Amino acid sequence: MYSFDNAKAPSRHTQQYYYIFGSRALYKDGWKASAAHHPDILDLNKFAGEARDSIVKDYDKDVWELYNLNEDPTERVDLSKKYPEKLKELQALFDVDAKKYNIYPFIDWEDVFSRRIHNNGNATGLR
Repeated sequence: MYSFDNAKAPSRHTQQYYYIFGSRALYKDGWKASAAHHPDILDLNKFAGEARDSIVKDYDKDVWELYNLNEDPTERVDLSKKYPEKLKELQALFDVDAKKYNIYPFIDWEDVFSRRIHNNGNATGLR
């Protein structure tokens, strides 16, 4: 509401993390670092409910992107290669928030389809 009265008012929203099913991001002061995590959803739907080997998940292989939303609000230009230090800074801030708000261990769609997160609150099997 404060910006409705003054369109040039400085943002009060300076930092925010995002996490859902393995995909994650952190926004800070106009910069956004994000990593999409996409297991093969079609494969997971095909095998949902059947006993099968678990998919090997390696969140460290997810590709992080970096955007300056002040200059590129539509996220067209990935700046991760140009500003690797800024990307590392935002990744570290994400990790701080992830620990602070108990985001670890990550869950993704494979955990949902295999019902590992629906066992009376018992999150066994999560990595």
